Amino acid sequence: MHGISQPVFSCTLNQVLDALRKHTSQHIAMPRTAQEISNTKVGFHSLADIPTCIGAIDCTHVELVVPHANEVVYSNRKQYHSINVQMVCDTNKIITHCCARYPGSTHDSMVLRNSTIPRYMERHAGQRLWLLGDASYPLKRWLLTPVRNPQNRHEEDYNRAHTRTRVVIEQTFGLLKARFRCLSRSGGALLYGHEKVAKITMACVMLHNMCIRRNVPMPPDIELQPPAEDDDGDEDGGEGAAGHAGGDAQEGLAVRQHLIDHCF
Repeated sequence: MHGISQPVFSCTLNQVLDALRKHTSQHIAMPRTAQEISNTKVGFHSLADIPTCIGAIDCTHVELVVPHANEVVYSNRKQYHSINVQMVCDTNKIITHCCARYPGSTHDSMVLRNSTIPRYMERHAGQRLWLLGDASYPLKRWLLTPVRNPQNRHEEDYNRAHTRTRVVIEQTFGLLKARFRCLSRSGGALLYGHEKVAKITMACVMLHNMCIRRNVPMPPDIELQPPAEDDDGDEDGGEGAAGHAGGDAQEGLAVRQHLIDHCF
């Protein structure tokens, strides 16, 4: 349509991605100031009365072509090749954290452990801030997961509130992949290696945040879809995985039980 050759486009794409990457920290960042943290907590509390929550966390897969090297590590449990991308969002569907470094076979809990999130949450430990994650994540004092086998009405109420609040990350994935179809399986696999796919993902997340902050409407021909099956979390994790984490898991259980006892 535009008379641009593939080599020229490829070179230009690299330049654009590198230019955008320089500004990533300005547009993708966890709450920094006391006011930002307070606003985020208020937003989450308004959803289902879970206090001091500052984010919903999950991973989603971005498909890529079969790599020439280390092919097996990019094959995810859905049997296609991808990178496993961890994101945290707020109630406005702003993505406040994105880690796009790990191949598709990497478990969600492993991505979390090697991301910047644990350091951020430990740095704010005195404020008792929480993230909400699904059962693929280990239970921690700063990461609340559902109760796997609720035994009473209070635990059931907590699980319902957890689901109603955490769903915002699934909605964010749907919005991101509807606007940037290259990240969705419906748009086909990205025809690049994992490093460039990671750069493209980060650029799309940055542009997604800019669109939301500037109230850029979705294109009229785009219809939001429910979360795809490939966005389901890894199956093993949660309390099971946390059970091997010693004191951290026990502290997480105590924090969650205290929340259930006093709020539900």
